[in-house]
Amino acid sequence: MKPNSKKKISWNKYSNTKVSPHLNKKMAWNQLIQRIRMYNNEKKTTNTVIKNFIKKIKYWPNLKPIYLHAIGVVLIAFSIILLFSNIYLTNTIRTKATERKILDLADGSIITLHSGSEILYNKGFNETHRKIYLTGEAYFKVQKKDLPFIIQTEHAQITVLGTIFNVRSRSDGFEIGVTEGTINISNHICAINLGQGQLVQTTSDFNKTDVQNIYYNNYPDWIDYKIYCNKTELLEVCSEIQRIFDVKFIFSQPDFENIPLTGIINSSNLVDVLKTLSMLTNHDFKLSGDTVMVI
Repeated sequence: MKPNSKKKISWNKYSNTKVSPHLNKKMAWNQLIQRIRMYNNEKKTTNTVIKNFIKKIKYWPNLKPIYLHAIGVVLIAFSIILLFSNIYLTNTIRTKATERKILDLADGSIITLHSGSEILYNKGFNETHRKIYLTGEAYFKVQKKDLPFIIQTEHAQITVLGTIFNVRSRSDGFEIGVTEGTINISNHICAINLGQGQLVQTTSDFNKTDVQNIYYNNYPDWIDYKIYCNKTELLEVCSEIQRIFDVKFIFSQPDFENIPLTGIINSSNLVDVLKTLSMLTNHDFKLSGDTVMVI
């Protein structure tokens, strides 16, 4: 099957995208989707500019065919420049496993980017827009301004003016919790306003019944190198530890994945993490190289 023109453009533009070796396939796919969304947004802007220009020139009287042809060539060249210049004018910040970054944005906002996460934002940030694209998890301290700060994720769009909150958007689910101020989150089902101390946590599409109170102090836990567990399945906890320490867990029995954990794990040191897991589960966690066997 031959690809159509849109697919060709998308493929040519993103086929050379560099993906960190630490990313899994699902995360890489989510990042590609975010990049395509950004490309489509720019394409819409370009099309609008071209259409407005055509509206103006179609009323010019007595244009000879040679001039019309020249104008067509200029329009095509102009559209190509606008579309593909975004390759160089898009900022991408990525963290690999074991890594976190603190970002100081041009508007004064501060973002702490968790391990295995990525943020993208286009040219004109803090001038014509304050929109970013997030894959993974990040803690936001957004500077208050009239221009809305918008975060686009796989699961939702988040809109704020100025506040402090945490967003987790991964292939296994979505979480957002507010520690100061108010925010608006929306998907194809509904729009919800969240206030200080409120949380939405879901593995699929959220709705208003998913709003709850943050159930522990010092939210979010990962900022202070902690993992808070409240009857949390071991597989979910191990997935988070894999991102933080770049290790792989192997369960000697499949049902070990469903062991519920309750407690607080200090995640600043892998050896201490495994000792705590062993105490909470009554199982051995044997580290060999970058692999942990759960026995």
